[in-house]
Amino acid sequence: MLLEEFSLIPGDFLVIYNGTDGKENMITNMTGKHASVNNTVVFTRKGKSDGKVSSQFTLKYSSKNFTGISGQIQAPVYKTGRGYVESNYMLNVSSGASMAVSLSTDTVNITSSSVIVSNSSMTLLNLTGNVTHFHDVFSTEGLMFVKLNLSTVVQQNFSAAFTSTTAACTRKLIITKPTTIQSPGYPTNYAADLNCRWLVQSSQNTTIKVKFSKFRLADSYDHVILVDGDGKEDETLGVFNKLSPPGKDFLLTSGNSLWLHFGTDESLSAAGFSLSVEPVEYGGRFVDSGVISLSPPDHVQNSKTAYFQLTVPAGNQVYLNFSEMQLVNSSATVTCYNSLNEDMTAILATFSNASGAHPLPVFSSDNKMLVVASNFFRKDSKTTEMPHFNASFTTVSQDGLLQTSLSPSGTYQLTARTYPSQATWVLPNLDPRRKSTGVLALKIASVMLGRHSRLTVYEGTGQGASKVAEFNSSTTNAPVIYVSSARVVYSTTGNKTKSPSTLVRASYSFLSDCGGNLSKSRGVVTSPLYPDRYPLNANCTRRLLKLTSKKVHVALTDLALASNHGVEVLAVSIKSVKNQTRYATKVLASYSSNTSMPTDDLIVEKADELWLRFQSRANGSGQVTTARGFQASYENLQCGGLVRSGGEVKTPGFPTAVKADTTCVWIISLPVSSGKKPRVVSFKYQIIPLVQNDSSNTVEIHCLSCLPVTLLSSIVFLVCQYTYHQTKQPKGFAFKLTYKTYDCVDVCDNGMCMQPGWKCNNISECSDGSDENGCVPPPGPSPSGKHGGVSVGWFVAMIFIMFLLGIGAACLAPIAYRRFRTARYRELHDMMTPAST
Repeated sequence: MLLEEFSLIPGDFLVIYNGTDGKENMITNMTGKHASVNNTVVFTRKGKSDGKVSSQFTLKYSSKNFTGISGQIQAPVYKTGRGYVESNYMLNVSSGASMAVSLSTDTVNITSSSVIVSNSSMTLLNLTGNVTHFHDVFSTEGLMFVKLNLSTVVQQNFSAAFTSTTAACTRKLIITKPTTIQSPGYPTNYAADLNCRWLVQSSQNTTIKVKFSKFRLADSYDHVILVDGDGKEDETLGVFNKLSPPGKDFLLTSGNSLWLHFGTDESLSAAGFSLSVEPVEYGGRFVDSGVISLSPPDHVQNSKTAYFQLTVPAGNQVYLNFSEMQLVNSSATVTCYNSLNEDMTAILATFSNASGAHPLPVFSSDNKMLVVASNFFRKDSKTTEMPHFNASFTTVSQDGLLQTSLSPSGTYQLTARTYPSQATWVLPNLDPRRKSTGVLALKIASVMLGRHSRLTVYEGTGQGASKVAEFNSSTTNAPVIYVSSARVVYSTTGNKTKSPSTLVRASYSFLSDCGGNLSKSRGVVTSPLYPDRYPLNANCTRRLLKLTSKKVHVALTDLALASNHGVEVLAVSIKSVKNQTRYATKVLASYSSNTSMPTDDLIVEKADELWLRFQSRANGSGQVTTARGFQASYENLQCGGLVRSGGEVKTPGFPTAVKADTTCVWIISLPVSSGKKPRVVSFKYQIIPLVQNDSSNTVEIHCLSCLPVTLLSSIVFLVCQYTYHQTKQPKGFAFKLTYKTYDCVDVCDNGMCMQPGWKCNNISECSDGSDENGCVPPPGPSPSGKHGGVSVGWFVAMIFIMFLLGIGAACLAPIAYRRFRTARYRELHDMMTPAST
């Protein structure tokens, strides 16, 4: 029986029986809910012999109205038994060449049967046996034939929808390499009323990677739909239009098929889209929960990359736990991203052979994570084993106990009604360049810890992370902490009890470099945050580049360090070897918490660069002690240096006046004699011409050994600084200092060393007059020195007074010279008076 037309209104019904009525003989019951059924075959068999009923149906539509033509075909309804029913359908949507037919399955569940789909020239699909699904089928002729040969042993279910599509952009693509799909006419505007469909398939055991490179649609009615599968009824990957364009993330299918639809309306038009589809041998798309693994076969030698996209419902987090990871290949890596794209600013964790310990769980900040395995397919020459890993992922709720921060700066807050057994905050390496110079400045603003609670800061996010700091209920006023990446763990032992609403408050910011380059010829260098407490776990190097004269004067002006922290001054030589820059460093001075304020400056000579390296590394105990830090001045010199012998220093070209900007610093360091007598130095100087009333052009002479004789050092120090700044009408001046050393034979009662000739010369050079004690006064003028000319002491004093203005005005000189005015340099009461060492 063939029902060519069938239409009931709600409430009407039609029941067909096999023979007499009765529930046991009912073949089908169709009520008003079946508003329209195109074709239904009902048949039964008499006797026990096998039988076959064939029926011919033709569905043909007029070519005058083919736009948007669509419909549905269904399997016949019949009484089960033995035999087959054969049904043939012809779908004709167009008499021209501009339209195609697309067939998509709605329901397929047939056994011991066959489905054959063809057009006038070829077979498009041929399935036999048990069929529960088949991919979309396209015929670009506008004509399609569907033949069903169904076994009647059981009731077979088959339902499919067909529609007319645009022939120019309807096709099946089999890809073996990256392939581009574009809207018709791209990059020129697409046409109106397009209905395009592509079915993209790759080889078995592969997935397909999709990436949009261009996307420009005219309005929200024009759209692109991507489906993870081979038919429109499979899971949708994305629906994109002008208001909702695709993002930067690439898309992955879970299998080897991708269904793509592009539809436009009859009005506006634009350039369209361009995307790439690429077969990927390993990885894929995974939803909600599951297991991901990668264990490539030994015969795979080429370098490939595997992608695993993990997605959980919105409002949740992805929690990934590695059960096994063997990165035996020295170049193999596993990287987890807080997105579905390889965004360098969203790296959650990176594991490699160098990581060592088993990886800790990784969790995203939202409902997406990408896992990328690179260089898993290349054996290391040192091992025959291939890299591999196994991991499981689950969905966890966003309750604040697992937090990941990825922005350049931000805050963290842990709140809970009861003390949680554990909460973790992860700060990955946020340096977008992925270099070691960037640091995170972490500030724990407040902690409300219970008696059994603690907060631990680790540098690193993996199992091998090192402990930097640990806080307990008695910790207050914590310093800033520098880390390249961090894992902050809050833990509580014992029973859960009611807690304050906010347990931890913290903030962080990314610093591109805690050291940096010093490009100016003079300046001041300090520890980070000086004069406040410096950060814990800092390792900062300041580099003075372009040493103009290969000489730099360095003066440490303040020093306060905690235990195990230090400052180093290094001279650096740079060489280029086979197009590679190599640095050779030499430590000139090293200061630590055990170092008192140094009494000597440094002159760095014959170096390409000068480095000041500060470190406050954590010692692993969790202690959070820091101090004020250090301050130092530096200046490029045009002349000067460290002098260990000789008897004079002078400006270049002396006695010719210097007329260019010039700074000279001489540090005269002369060893004591081998005897038991201390050694002192006497000096005199010459200035041509004498500079007056000029606060910027000065000569400063400081004696670093003018100390009581009981505090003599083993070296005589004399520091001389010459400064000239060029003016619009440069006059310039020249400078020369001569000096000599000698053993201190006689000492004044006040500890001052007597120069040769002071004893009993009828002049009181010792301030206490002890150089004249026991002397017989000569006849003639009073020993007061008021007769017979001016004493040597007064002459020297006069010279000294002439330079008081220059020395006093030096207080206005750059900060690099302040070192000379600190308390540790004794004022020279008499520049001609030898000072003991």
